[in-house]
Amino acid sequence: GFFRPMSELIKTHGRVCGYYLGRRPVVVVADPDMLRSVMVKDFSSFPNRMQFRFATKPATDCLLMLRNERWKRVRSILTPSFSAAKMKEVRQK
Repeated sequence: GFFRPMSELIKTHGRVCGYYLGRRPVVVVADPDMLRSVMVKDFSSFPNRMQFRFATKPATDCLLMLRNERWKRVRSILTPSFSAAKMKEVRQK
């Protein structure tokens, strides 16, 4: 399905790799430690994801497309749900 090409890219080139989508470089991060750095420790340096020019509502309101202040607000609401304690609880079930 949708993730098969990404899985093949990671298998072939490693957990941190990239590709070009047209002329735009895209970075793929599948390493848990680096993801933690990008998503938590250095979040202020990586506030947005790729922007889709022709996306319209309601697609632009989905979690993967939020940007800037809207993403920061939603992230602050979601973050407590993914604490270490909550993740341990989920693993135990």
